[in-house]
Amino acid sequence: MKAKKFLSMVLALAMIFTLSVSVFAEGEQAAATNDKEFKADATVVIPAIDVTVPTTGEIFINPMGFTLNVSGTNKGKTATAAEASASDAAVTTSDSQVASPIYYIKNSSPMNLEVSVSPLATVDAGAKALSIASTSDLSASTKNEVFIYALFVDEENEDTTVNGFDPNMLDVTPAYTKDGENGAVAVPAKALKEPVVVGTVLKISDDNTPVPGAMSMRFFGSCSAQPKTDWNNGDKVSVTMTFTFKPVPDASDNG
Repeated sequence: MKAKKFLSMVLALAMIFTLSVSVFAEGEQAAATNDKEFKADATVVIPAIDVTVPTTGEIFINPMGFTLNVSGTNKGKTATAAEASASDAAVTTSDSQVASPIYYIKNSSPMNLEVSVSPLATVDAGAKALSIASTSDLSASTKNEVFIYALFVDEENEDTTVNGFDPNMLDVTPAYTKDGENGAVAVPAKALKEPVVVGTVLKISDDNTPVPGAMSMRFFGSCSAQPKTDWNNGDKVSVTMTFTFKPVPDASDNG
């Protein structure tokens, strides 16, 4: 009887030991097969800014307000009646006291770009009587003063011809002024402390194919018509426009 009880106890302990070993083994096997690791690097990706800016150009100071050719083979010369009439669509002539052709800033980047500019006007060393004015109203000035500003127009929203817009009526005494969709920045004789944001040059897409967006730039201004010292033909002012471009997130692209 004692032998049977002992044998039963041994068998029971053997079963418990076997069961516990089996459960332990299964636990080890489950941890080994399910403990897997995934690792990835999150990398900042910013598309390259691809923008085209004209590097040189011409601006004409026209104290008498004659109608000048601002582009073409006769640029810088008084326009004939035929040339002035033909200019209606192409804007190749201007009677502004400061005038220029239309220049384009083109954006071929895959995102919109905020455009800032640091303008600066420097009088040529030989033009001793000429000076840069700080106000656009020079009707009473007796000095050889010129006030220059750049007009920026978003090609998506505005007509580059600026039809119906009188550039001499825009007050740009502050660093930057907007007249509707037109934005103008004065070109001072001293560098600005901070660049002036003049707008956003848009990306343009057609069937997901990038097409360059554009912003136009033209120069206008005013000068004293009857200074004490006569204007000297050939006197020059160098205008430098330093541009900065900053990507603008498109809200419609955010998921």
